[in-house]
Amino acid sequence: MKIKEFKLEEYFGKYEFAVEYLLCSSDCESFNVKELLELKEGSLEELNKLRLGYT
Repeated sequence: MKIKEFKLEEYFGKYEFAVEYLLCSSDCESFNVKELLELKEGSLEELNKLRLGYT
C-alpha cells in the first residue's frame, strides 16, 4: 500500500535546511548557555549575582 505524502512533510523536506529563517516551525533552534548569555551584554555578570534559594 502506498500512502500519499503529507503536504507539510513535502514542504519541510524541501525547505527545512535550505533557508536562513524558517518562520513556520513551532520549535526554535537550541542554544547552549554561553550562546544565550552572549545575546545581552552584561548578562553573565547578572547571572553570577543571581541568588538561588528555596521558597
